[in-house]
Amino acid sequence: MQTGVVPVFSQTSSPELDQVLATLREQHILPNYLSEAQRELITQEKHIKTLESEPVIANIGGEEFQLKHVNIMTDLKNQRDEFFKALRLMKGKDWENLPRLLEGLDKQPKCVITKNYRNKRRVMNLATAAGRQDIILECVRRADDTGMTITTPMEAHHAMRTMYSVALSSEFDVESTKKALSWSEQLLDQLEEEKHQSRDKQIKRDPRTRPELIGMPLDLAARIASSHPNDADIVGKVEAYAKRALATWDHLRRPEHLAIWDRTLSEEEVPKKMVAFKDQYLAKTVPLLHGLQAAQEVLHGDPEFATQLKEAADELEGLVQSTYKEVVNDPWSQEPDMGREGCTLYEKFYAL
Repeated sequence: MQTGVVPVFSQTSSPELDQVLATLREQHILPNYLSEAQRELITQEKHIKTLESEPVIANIGGEEFQLKHVNIMTDLKNQRDEFFKALRLMKGKDWENLPRLLEGLDKQPKCVITKNYRNKRRVMNLATAAGRQDIILECVRRADDTGMTITTPMEAHHAMRTMYSVALSSEFDVESTKKALSWSEQLLDQLEEEKHQSRDKQIKRDPRTRPELIGMPLDLAARIASSHPNDADIVGKVEAYAKRALATWDHLRRPEHLAIWDRTLSEEEVPKKMVAFKDQYLAKTVPLLHGLQAAQEVLHGDPEFATQLKEAADELEGLVQSTYKEVVNDPWSQEPDMGREGCTLYEKFYAL
């Protein structure tokens, strides 16, 4: 049984969304705040007549709820389906209900939303499509309540990519790039919080040690600095991010990204999976490569560091170019479900 107030949702832009949120609140959130006896009362058939003839009221956080019987086989709607239905219906300010919705659902020991990377990724994608990356950040800030923790390199990269996309989708106009950098920095700050620390102590699993994660704020800062070369603050950020990326350079070696695949795949499926891994390698490293190259244009104070920066950029450029050629020349890359996210990004940055 949870203590406190059952999350309340603000009125939304559509009656349909209001109803979906009400269903989630009544069927999936409220039971978490009931005592064991109260949950038994609403789920067991032997209590149906009691509830019908003698209303039972539960007072939770000052709010009164009349308990109703729920047949878990026929009445209970699928939590995951209803949750994503709600997100698909959300527009504008409706998204401000998301942290409260996650807070209510995360009280369940086996929450199907926040305990699954694919679901987290889908939440981020839908919020990004609506232009509400700020809500993603809010959920990450309140991870103790929402369950939106960022503990693995995959989760961190995808979360950072949502922030970076603000600038990418605007063709890196100045204001959008500044906003994307600000949100990226807020995400990096959150990753330092204990709630986002993985239980896996292997350093290669720590998102903060991944140069490709730093590659996006580095690229954003370098793009801003290129048009503001006398701004000491932004140039300082470029230098700090570049040094941070180089300090973890050993983690960028391509074999680490490509050596593991699902051993249950058939021999026919393995080549396709490997092409997908290579394309994702491009998606992760192209912003870093561009950031390292752009940083060389604005950092001139330390000749030794400038040399290190150039060597790193040259090494990565060779890896990126060879990987791109491998992907575009592989017949598997033409499959309609391949995605080609990395190749598309490479072609966008380095028009061929």
